Amino acid sequence: MNLYLVSQGSKVGIKDGRVYVETPQGLVKDYPSLLIENIFVFGNIFLTTQALKFFLKNQIRVIFLSALGDYIGSLVSIDQKNIFLKYSQYEVFKNEKKRLRLSKNLLRNKINSQREVIYTSAKNQKKIDLYENFVNRVDCHIEKIDSLSDVSQARGLEGIVQKEYYEVFSQLIINPAFRFIKRSHYPPTDEINSLLSFGYTLLVNLATGFIVAKNLDPYISFFHQNQYRRENLSLDIIEPFRPFVDRLVLNLINLKMINENDFERKENKVLIKENAIRLFFYQFQKRFIENQKFIQKMDRLLNSVVKFIQDEKDSLKEKEK
Repeated sequence: MNLYLVSQGSKVGIKDGRVYVETPQGLVKDYPSLLIENIFVFGNIFLTTQALKFFLKNQIRVIFLSALGDYIGSLVSIDQKNIFLKYSQYEVFKNEKKRLRLSKNLLRNKINSQREVIYTSAKNQKKIDLYENFVNRVDCHIEKIDSLSDVSQARGLEGIVQKEYYEVFSQLIINPAFRFIKRSHYPPTDEINSLLSFGYTLLVNLATGFIVAKNLDPYISFFHQNQYRRENLSLDIIEPFRPFVDRLVLNLINLKMINENDFERKENKVLIKENAIRLFFYQFQKRFIENQKFIQKMDRLLNSVVKFIQDEKDSLKEKEK
């Protein structure tokens, strides 16, 4: 099991083979150490020296992230045998057919998530025709996935679907103070793009922690083009989850929890002010970090990737014998 620690100022220790967590309010929870594989530590949480030694000795990985979800680093025992899995990841990366299989799976999952988000948002706004039109346009693209012959084609199809998705997304913004014309990445040129970029960044950092916990290399991807010093695999993994960040942005804007005064323009980019950043992360924390259903979804996706790579790992071990 994974343990997620988000209550700031908490203390983590070990007693009688059980991991205990004490909050500043004096609440204490304990967990059997034998069931713990990874511990995710968000922000300012104190781990005793005794606990750190215990985690190292028992090969319990500790992943440190900032309070905003930025991946900082990991405490890993030197005895952990993860070389075969990483080596297999590199072998899969070099195999175009296997990369394509993984890419197709990610693409299907992302489109399903987009349909879910459009459906719930359109239903709430009594605009179900938007969802029906989106499904009609996207279904023809879904049928093309099986016939894709390389990863670049998969990226191209993803771009086409994404453009159509954003066209519908823009029509679900009902706050007249905001407009969304198209996606602008670096830099974000309007308020919506600024929120989307921030949310995706939080998601990438969260995914990086999960990837490291699975003993995978976050810099070697299968779907995205690999770029130097970029968490390329993290970008792969978050694709099916991006639409849920989009839904968060829609809610914050449409419910006027964030307004036009929460942004400032510097040169050619729009930045989010500090108070809005805090509000956004608070909502992100509730919907993603503290949401066990979401955590389990991301964990299941990563487990399926590991299982796919595991076949290569097992074959490599056979060659070593």
